Amino acid sequence: MKGKAEKPKRSDEELKQLALDYYKGLIFTDRQCRTPEDVQSVFMILFFMNKKQIEDLQKEPPKLIFEYYDKAGRMAVNGYPTFFSCSFLNEEEFKKFSEFFDKIKGSVDEAMK
Repeated sequence: MKGKAEKPKRSDEELKQLALDYYKGLIFTDRQCRTPEDVQSVFMILFFMNKKQIEDLQKEPPKLIFEYYDKAGRMAVNGYPTFFSCSFLNEEEFKKFSEFFDKIKGSVDEAMK
């Protein structure tokens, strides 16, 4: 599409590291929230998006919203950490991330038998 900047895709190495960090418990994701309202309370930057940003996000909704725990703010909402930043994985990235995570988990599970 003309005039629209393409978001750079994450490399397999980046996605492997994200999967490992998630396995280690270093990352909080929207999947850990109970409701859509909780997602907006946790990732506060989403609450402050303008109309254009929301429209852009709705065109290609993220498959995963995440942030590293070390970037959490000092306050908590409903027992959840709060963040003033976040990152997204698109569908393709999420698929690879999930595959890497499953391999990591499978390897650890096998080693623990």
